[in-house]
Amino acid sequence: MKNLIFALIGILYLGSARAQVTVTFPAGNIASEEWVKSLVTKKIDSLSTVHSNGTKNIPDSVVPLPNCLRGPTIQSITFDTMTGISILFDGKDVFGLDYLLLGPIYEIVTKGSLKPTSNIIKIGYQSLPPGDYHLTVTANTCTGKDSKDFTIKKK
Repeated sequence: MKNLIFALIGILYLGSARAQVTVTFPAGNIASEEWVKSLVTKKIDSLSTVHSNGTKNIPDSVVPLPNCLRGPTIQSITFDTMTGISILFDGKDVFGLDYLLLGPIYEIVTKGSLKPTSNIIKIGYQSLPPGDYHLTVTANTCTGKDSKDFTIKKK
């Protein structure tokens, strides 16, 4: 009877044992360029709408933006009041901008998007203490961006 119990315990122990498996990959690139292109094409095709005439609508999210013809380039930053700045920028066919203003410890002071109607844009924020700040403007209708550091001095 003891032998039977030991045999059952041995079988249970061996049944719960784990095996180590070694997987060997062939030399060279695992994800070949062709494979990646095929995967991307399949994904785009799955997101596309095929019309009855055979044309496809590819969603905006997968179509890269063209380069901006010029800019946006921050030319100057002026303080209107303690609660806003005016930015003079240069750009050609830049119809939308995202902006990000970082504070002295790289915290986000304000961010947003706007559609400029001239080459002067105004950004509002809460009153800022003296310190160094970093402004980035990024075109969102074409590809282009610029950054500029500025300092608010103690009065």
